[in-house]
Amino acid sequence: MIAKSDRDELLLGIDEAGRGPVIGPMVIAGFAIPESRLTELEELGVKDSKKLSPKKRNEIGSALRAMNGVMIDEEIVFPMEIDLAVTNRSVTLNGLEISKMAAIIDKIQADAAYIDLIGASEEKFIKSISRLVSKLPRMVCKHKADSTYLVTAAASIIAKTRRDSEIEKICERFMDRYGPLGSGYPSDAVTVSFLKSAYMEDGIFRKTWSSYKRVVNSMN
Repeated sequence: MIAKSDRDELLLGIDEAGRGPVIGPMVIAGFAIPESRLTELEELGVKDSKKLSPKKRNEIGSALRAMNGVMIDEEIVFPMEIDLAVTNRSVTLNGLEISKMAAIIDKIQADAAYIDLIGASEEKFIKSISRLVSKLPRMVCKHKADSTYLVTAAASIIAKTRRDSEIEKICERFMDRYGPLGSGYPSDAVTVSFLKSAYMEDGIFRKTWSSYKRVVNSMN
């Protein structure tokens, strides 16, 4: 049980969207709100972004961004930065994501942070964060935190809608030339078709992904 103070504490949720796809950026988002206003998130219908339809997710995302007295930070990690982290064993994808979460914690300076856990150990994860922040808030780091804590669910909606907007930019830029790009996941046949047509384009693919390498090898 987390100890609470008598004052209205600022609670921060952090979650990511787009860790696995071969196309487009990963987005790590932070959403912070005073504890006394958590009921406003309930009233908006905030829940894990994966449990919302695209239309509802966009509606709630717009409402969250329009709220007064909240703090939002979005770290957009483009494919080139992801590839550099994957090829650098001293960084790794987990390390890159943790560094972005730490940046959000430092910017928002909340009293408590509720984060979707990376890796198996909460203790190890918190220790990694603590090395990168100027002041560590009280931390609750759990798998599927976006299904448990409203602030983390709000962050998941912010992250997902931002990634969706970045994917839409890619669609607008390349669809006429290569067709639809699908979900961005390598299990999607539409995504694989787009990848086969557009694999030489820079800046949109995670070229360290095995799915990307398989397509490139099959085309050569």
